[in-house]
Amino acid sequence: MGKIDENKIYFTEKQIIDIEKEKDINRVLDIGGGGESIIAHLYGDRVISIDLSKEELLEAEDNDALKIIMDARKMDFLDNQFDLCTSFFTFMYLDKIDYEKVFKEVKRVLKPEGLFLIWDLSIPEKTEKIKISMQLIWKLDLIIKR
Repeated sequence: MGKIDENKIYFTEKQIIDIEKEKDINRVLDIGGGGESIIAHLYGDRVISIDLSKEELLEAEDNDALKIIMDARKMDFLDNQFDLCTSFFTFMYLDKIDYEKVFKEVKRVLKPEGLFLIWDLSIPEKTEKIKISMQLIWKLDLIIKR
């Protein structure tokens, strides 16, 4: 691999996400729960991770979460099933037209006092400094308070 052209790199500020493990959380829905499976590591077998991609779910490290191939725009769960719903860098892969469908489904499957936590990334409009063929490099540092 050749040297990276620093004029094509966009740096973001360091991001720290502090997640405090709640004791009264019984069921957690993790939308797009493949990859690093951060929420599954925190809440273990209380987590149901859904993703459209079987590969993403298989990529997730071994953990105790139940992994299901499912579309967040039309979930096959009964109403009021989850205390907590999380989405970790999922919306950046969805078309904006689908956001409302996902939010409606999350509202439906969350218990009335449930909480929806979203972490995502906004990529700024390109400028003259950021060229069309830019390389985007970012790193997210997570600190999980247990």
